[in-house]
Amino acid sequence: MHTPADKSPMSPQPTALREPPGSGIRVPAFQLTDNRASSIAQRQQQAQINRSPIVLQLKQLQDMANGQGITWSPKHPQSRTTPPALSLQADIPLTIQRKRQNATEAEYAATGIKKMGGKFTDAEGHYNTSLDKGQALKSKYEKWKAQDGKRTDPVIDALSVDYKTTIDRTGTTVDLATGIGVNAPESKDKASDHPKANYKNKYLLDQKQFRAGYNVRNKDNLQDKASNSEVIYSQYKRALRVFNNARKIKGNDLNLGADLTEKGNLRELRRHDITNVSTRDTLFWCDGWVAENQNETTVTEANDDFWALLGTENGNSAVWLIIQHGVALGMTGIREIVYGKNYFIIRYDVEPDAPAGVDEK
Repeated sequence: MHTPADKSPMSPQPTALREPPGSGIRVPAFQLTDNRASSIAQRQQQAQINRSPIVLQLKQLQDMANGQGITWSPKHPQSRTTPPALSLQADIPLTIQRKRQNATEAEYAATGIKKMGGKFTDAEGHYNTSLDKGQALKSKYEKWKAQDGKRTDPVIDALSVDYKTTIDRTGTTVDLATGIGVNAPESKDKASDHPKANYKNKYLLDQKQFRAGYNVRNKDNLQDKASNSEVIYSQYKRALRVFNNARKIKGNDLNLGADLTEKGNLRELRRHDITNVSTRDTLFWCDGWVAENQNETTVTEANDDFWALLGTENGNSAVWLIIQHGVALGMTGIREIVYGKNYFIIRYDVEPDAPAGVDEK
């Protein structure tokens, strides 16, 4: 059998040849017009789409975006900038570039970052640096995800014996303070007020959230002692032990049932009250940032802001936590990041069979 050919007429056009001076090459001066029914219908459909209200509106939005005065950077053209010349020809599909809002020095000053030593002229550069670092972490994170059922947690050295942790529990919240010279756990000092602690954080059992607030890694020259992710993991395990010990005491205020386990009980990592200038600049330059009383903005890994936030000094521990301890914690990936003016929350996906709160016995 033979497939019937489309015998729609092709409009004859002159095929005169012209020779560019000095080239020695003869090229056609005219091209044939494709008048097949399918081609005509396709061109008509494209023309109709290009004249549709939504495309016209998108073109207007792009024109407005081009006038915002954002400098085009070849380093990150895909993230928050527009090339110098953007063609709006009707036959070319239109893509709206993501752009930061019109940022002003007055707006930057209102954030308080300037008082911390930040400069408005450095903000975009800090964002791009964070994005570069985040993209580097992305390759390690994707390699970890690709292992799927073959994942194993690497062997990590425990916290130095020099570290001590003070704990303080109220209901389903545990305050933890870790550092060299910290008093023993039975100390009457409140963990959140401990003067010698490098890491003052909280674990909230009801939200399954670890809140990393005060983390000064280089205090007392401790930069070679432990990574931030290791401190978070160590404090999280300590918090679980506090709950498990409390539930065994007669008359305790907890009704936990079986012992809590590492797996499934850490689903969010919150970085708040951020004072790191580079991180604050990165937040300021994220597309969803609003100066005051903003609504939270959520981004996923398809968005550059997601990787920029993970590339900050306050965000990279979230990636290392899952790479180094994801198996023990029952984590399968980072689902999204929710951010505000001076904080962000990393939300993890966990295994479907990870317990909601406690082991089922």
